[in-house]
Amino acid sequence: MNTEQLKREVERLKHKLSPMEDKEFTKKLAILLAGKDLLQFQTKFRKSDYLMVTPREIAMLCGLPQDLHVLTNVGRSLQAMCWERSALHGNLVFVMPLTEYKEAQQGTEE
Repeated sequence: MNTEQLKREVERLKHKLSPMEDKEFTKKLAILLAGKDLLQFQTKFRKSDYLMVTPREIAMLCGLPQDLHVLTNVGRSLQAMCWERSALHGNLVFVMPLTEYKEAQQGTEE
């Protein structure tokens, strides 16, 4: 598979994960998150180490407004960035295995 095919496949899969994603918002959020320490959100989930965040926590961490429109976009962007949508005690959360997060961080440092 060549580079262009791979890029198209990644876009196709991202669209499946979060079909209503605002791509510009996701780019902005990714930049804002790049310098943030998300390890503070580490917790045990499903008997493993995970990062668990809410859209409100991410908005607060990034200095974004916390209105419904922004929180919705944060959630859609997290899904597009491969965070899994889940629930804890009836509340919406987004989770990512700690090992997956660390691998992604190492990939951006290289």
